[in-house]
Amino acid sequence: MRQKKLQCLPAQHLLLLHLLRRRLLRQVRRPRRSKVRGASLSRKFVLLSDLRRGFLLRAGVYLLTALIFRELMTRHDARLSVMRAFSFSEMRDLAVRAGWENFQHGKFHFARQAIWLGG
Repeated sequence: MRQKKLQCLPAQHLLLLHLLRRRLLRQVRRPRRSKVRGASLSRKFVLLSDLRRGFLLRAGVYLLTALIFRELMTRHDARLSVMRAFSFSEMRDLAVRAGWENFQHGKFHFARQAIWLGG
């Protein structure tokens, strides 16, 4: 019996900034090696997206949490996420250190960024 190839794209969104730095590389390497019922999830297609740290993100979050979303937990979590987010170059370096080759890296609206393999 031939092994079936799963047609799915392992993706992680807004997870990376919550991981401890020592676990981060292991998590970024994992999607390419993950298995479900003995079949690789994907050796070719992987997508990781997260916040992109910068002045506009920081200013926007501080304004939103000062004027609109003022609940203590929301304010604390949003501001902490801004501080822990990756700069554009840090996200690229993460993929390189994880051993990714021939990957794409892009910036998107509202202070988002992504790295991906395949396509």
